[in-house]
Amino acid sequence: MRALLVFVLLAACGCAVPAYSAIIVGYNPAYHTREGIGAGYNWGAVSQQGRLTMITPLWGITANHYPASGPQVFPDGTRTIVQSIRVNGFADLQLQRLNAPVSSWVGIADGRAGEYFLLARDRVALNPLTFTSGDRTFFRFNGMTDEAFLQSGDSGGPALFPYAGRLWLLSTHLGISGSGQVGSYSIGSDVESYMSQIEAITGDVALITDVRHNPEPSAGLLALALALTWFAAANARRRQLRP
Repeated sequence: MRALLVFVLLAACGCAVPAYSAIIVGYNPAYHTREGIGAGYNWGAVSQQGRLTMITPLWGITANHYPASGPQVFPDGTRTIVQSIRVNGFADLQLQRLNAPVSSWVGIADGRAGEYFLLARDRVALNPLTFTSGDRTFFRFNGMTDEAFLQSGDSGGPALFPYAGRLWLLSTHLGISGSGQVGSYSIGSDVESYMSQIEAITGDVALITDVRHNPEPSAGLLALALALTWFAAANARRRQLRP
């Protein structure tokens, strides 16, 4: 039990949002951007605010505990959110429908090992996926150049897999474990786990990659995932009870 208590989970909600975004090793404001480290890919599916990622022309996805709000700015214009639906009734994913379609959207990735762009508001980092378990994705902070450890206020930001010249959505940021030291985790809500519900809500068949899922995690990683997820859920419930 003491080993589990080492992982202090903080839901990355909108409470006391700091003036800065994700901690990025070797941060360069001119490089750790969509146009810098993310050059060569179409980022038009992600709102300028960084918390709504379009998966069809009308529907985007964000974190349920800290959803996108207000006018959403895209390269082809500003949209308003006209409908919000929580996925599956309990997942930390929220679908949001816009008042008009956008010209760019992404498909859904399925957890292939590799490096993913983590978008935290206006900052972009490149982190290797550590493992997935159930409907959670885990990015271990190794302290390597260009890696990010996400912060309060980054929830809903996407983890995007660069594959076949396009960006594919793996997850939206849910919470963190630790305080940014090496070994901390950024935790996301896996989108593919809820594809049937998402398709039923949107009425669209979202594009899915042909990349096959990673092998099941080892028993040790699975136990760690369950512990981290339990603490994240408990902390989120405590935050919801606050006035």
